[in-house]
Amino acid sequence: MQTYKEVQSLEDDPGFTDKREKIVLTLDLRVIDEPIRDIVEGFLKVPYCYTIQCCFGHSVLEGDDEHNLTPLSTRENLPEDTEVLWRIPYIAFCIQNSEDGERLIEDLGGLAVIDPYNIQFCSAEWFLQRWTNTYALQVEPERFKEQDTATVGVEEALALEEVRDRFFSGLRGVLKRHL
Repeated sequence: MQTYKEVQSLEDDPGFTDKREKIVLTLDLRVIDEPIRDIVEGFLKVPYCYTIQCCFGHSVLEGDDEHNLTPLSTRENLPEDTEVLWRIPYIAFCIQNSEDGERLIEDLGGLAVIDPYNIQFCSAEWFLQRWTNTYALQVEPERFKEQDTATVGVEEALALEEVRDRFFSGLRGVLKRHL
């Protein structure tokens, strides 16, 4: 799936409130990866946005379940030449065209400074085909930013997990400012 597209400007979306209400009423938090469930639940309380998809990110080794949440750092004796399938951590939002929405976009975009090479704020082509004013934050090496998975070495995957954790911590800070 192509995930990355340059950030698009906010447009009027007369159906925003109805779409948001439907998402809030039908979202089953049990399907959200547990480590980021609190973030998604928190953003349900922010009236000028709603989440449309997210993933905590997964470091998948040969033989692993692709939804494995076990950090590589807890695994022992991984050879240096181990290849890891990196399934990107991301969160995608629909954001209302308003002053508050503009402020949220600015705050979300600011999270890329945590690691500009590995964190992108973007509009996602696939989401834009279905929803107006969609934005995504993703943790992916720049060279793979247009993909939703990448095969990387174990050392890079370990570094990406650290970036992911700092990214989600920063996202919790953004959430607190908007509650």
